[in-house]
Amino acid sequence: MITTSDGGYLISGYTSSNNGDITDGNNGSNAVFVIKLDNTGQIEWNKTYGGTGDDRSTNLITTSDGDYLISGYTSSNNGDITDGNNGSNDVFVIKLDNTGQIEWNKTYGGTGDDRSTNLITTSDGGYLISGITASKDGDITDGNKGLYDAWILKIDSSGILNWNKTYGGTGDDSPIDLITTSDGGYLIGGVTNSNDGDIAGGNKGLYDAWILKIDSSGILNWNKTYGGSSSDRSTNLITISDGGYLISGITNSNDGDITDGNNGSYDSWLFTIDKNGNY
Repeated sequence: MITTSDGGYLISGYTSSNNGDITDGNNGSNAVFVIKLDNTGQIEWNKTYGGTGDDRSTNLITTSDGDYLISGYTSSNNGDITDGNNGSNDVFVIKLDNTGQIEWNKTYGGTGDDRSTNLITTSDGGYLISGITASKDGDITDGNKGLYDAWILKIDSSGILNWNKTYGGTGDDSPIDLITTSDGGYLIGGVTNSNDGDIAGGNKGLYDAWILKIDSSGILNWNKTYGGSSSDRSTNLITISDGGYLISGITNSNDGDITDGNNGSYDSWLFTIDKNGNY
């Protein structure tokens, strides 16, 4: 959900319904569902987008021209998916005007399973998309090292793909959050169970929280893992006043980097790192 310039709210998600508040119909098993609310929560309009497959939204942002950009993934190859579909799921990006009309939509991916997880604006007016990929072909020009790789895509304001990079090892690697950094690059937070490839710091347990710093072209500056002998994940990250970063996540470890103990199955976990990733 985001706030809108008129004081209202825009919510994106997905729906399998075709009645009730879903007044725009539904073409498939799930459709991307976008609702515009006023400042009292009353529905001003709602729209569905997709084809006859499974179409889901994972994030949305306001664009510099006051419109909206939605990222997600799709298994459809018809309906609103006018850019085609390369595999089981493709990353799906929709540009909407402030009334919900589609300005353009694009799909990105290969013949495997490709999904977006997050989306931010970039200083040149384009967008950076994080996701996961199991593909080794199509738009995935940087290869794939394992089961799922973290996949970062840079697109321009019209959805043209500028560059894309994969990061990971032979296991399961996923980005969850991303932010811009003061030097014009990007910080990406996620989770990994790999212990090779780009996972330079090794892996301490079942899953580790994983933080990557890349430059404006996607070149990997550094990456670090954090956790204990069990399962640990990062979920969100922000810049703090000393130039470092505050990271939230979850942990069910009780050793390693979890120095404050663990109260149960999974605990909420907060930790800080400096600008070079040092814990």
